[in-house]
Amino acid sequence: MLGAWLLILLGLVLLLVEVIFPSGMILVLSLAAMTTGILLIFFAPAEEGGGKTAGFLAVLLVLVLIPVILGAAFYYLPRNPIGKQLFLPDQLEHELEAPMADHLALEQFLGQIGKTATELRPSGVTLIQDTRIDTKTDGIYVPAGQWVRVTDVRGGQVTVRPLSPDELRDLPEDLTS
Repeated sequence: MLGAWLLILLGLVLLLVEVIFPSGMILVLSLAAMTTGILLIFFAPAEEGGGKTAGFLAVLLVLVLIPVILGAAFYYLPRNPIGKQLFLPDQLEHELEAPMADHLALEQFLGQIGKTATELRPSGVTLIQDTRIDTKTDGIYVPAGQWVRVTDVRGGQVTVRPLSPDELRDLPEDLTS
């Protein structure tokens, strides 16, 4: 009976090895070992610790342990030294964008206030510091001639939002004239 439980344990260990070194063949061996162990428990006499009850308990144990082992393996694998060699490193979005001279020049407009030269539905042209710039909104319609603030500059795209009534009251006189 101990041999049957050792076969189930071997199958679970092989399943863990399959996660680290995927091949498919190790998975087949893992499933074969677990199935053989469970069948040995089912067909062993009850006096030796086998039988239907022990077999169903073994099946239940395997059905609980497989997701637990797989979940733990996939959670901890990218965090250990072996897993770090298997997975590509995470890269932030701003690291993926190549800084171009045109894109860097648009960074100066971040936080600036401008006036829409055309309707933004959701993209159009905005006049910021006497420069016509292609801008976009976060999906809202902005009519021409409305004051907007630059909220984001990413990948050569300038995102704006309309000014609130409070912000409009606080505009400097040189902008509104």
